[in-house]
Amino acid sequence: MNIRNLSSDDLVLLRKIYERYFQGQFKFPDFLHGFVNNFVVLDDSNRIVVAGGVKPILECVLITDMNRTPRERHEALLMALEASIVSAHNIGHNQLHCFIQDDYWSKLLKKRQFKPIVGEGLVLNF
Repeated sequence: MNIRNLSSDDLVLLRKIYERYFQGQFKFPDFLHGFVNNFVVLDDSNRIVVAGGVKPILECVLITDMNRTPRERHEALLMALEASIVSAHNIGHNQLHCFIQDDYWSKLLKKRQFKPIVGEGLVLNF
């Protein structure tokens, strides 16, 4: 097997692979924009086995004083989200990720247009 940078010539075949196996699961990625790096892994006959890349995501991390009133926490959350969204826009991102461990905050964020992530969220620390 061999690995190389993904090129625009690869997109036709990648779209066919996507339509055959993944169309109902997620939107076809724009591999040529918004990725830190992109690549294809080829078999010994130069056929694509895997293609992908590394895409930066923005994660909003908040620590809340749970001793404050629910109203204060709610208002502070909305202000923190607005600041986070402005920051994301300022650097050209169109998504903000939050990994929630509390049902109350999850419901609150969903009321603010946050959507569940398709698939399981995993992280690799190195």
